[in-house]
Amino acid sequence: IWTVRQAAVQALPLLVEKGHEGSIAAVTGRLKDGIWTVRQAAVQALLLLVEKGHEGSIAALPLLVEKGHEGSIAAVTGCLEDYEPDVQQAAVQALPLLVEKGHEGSIAAVTGRLKDGIWTVQEAAVQALPLLVEKGHEGSIAAVTGCLKDDIWPVRQAAVQALPLLVEKGHEGSIAAVTGRLKDGIWTVRQAAVQ
Repeated sequence: IWTVRQAAVQALPLLVEKGHEGSIAAVTGRLKDGIWTVRQAAVQALLLLVEKGHEGSIAALPLLVEKGHEGSIAAVTGCLEDYEPDVQQAAVQALPLLVEKGHEGSIAAVTGRLKDGIWTVQEAAVQALPLLVEKGHEGSIAAVTGCLKDDIWPVRQAAVQALPLLVEKGHEGSIAAVTGRLKDGIWTVRQAAVQ
């Protein structure tokens, strides 16, 4: 029963000391569970159980390695294709933690998610781009500016909030684009544009 597996995974970090090998092995085994909430609980439990760089967990949990670890970057980028939107969203959010600003492969992968069709993934991608690029990155500015007209308001709001992080102060095109959101039909988007 998946609920029992999930509860057991969640309980292990409370019952053992950090670094307990048997618990780490048990939780690592749940990273491929057929139920996504069990996999999610396993990721969270491993973060509590292992020290950064733990040899047995590096292959199973890429987020435990140092920034720039290419194998981990590839593994997380591969999760962008997972059938579960929550896994895709987590991958988008993890990439900026794994790479240095300017990592072209990650920028391209995240930019590709701006038209994902799943708004939570799109929103996460908009929020991730300022963490991946230096100010003035034209491709990201254009991509995020395009999201200001998205049908889904949280994506528009994220774009309004992200654009000032991508451009230098006084960027005329961005000022005009954000000013256009002052008439948005959703008050939180208008509020973000004012700020």
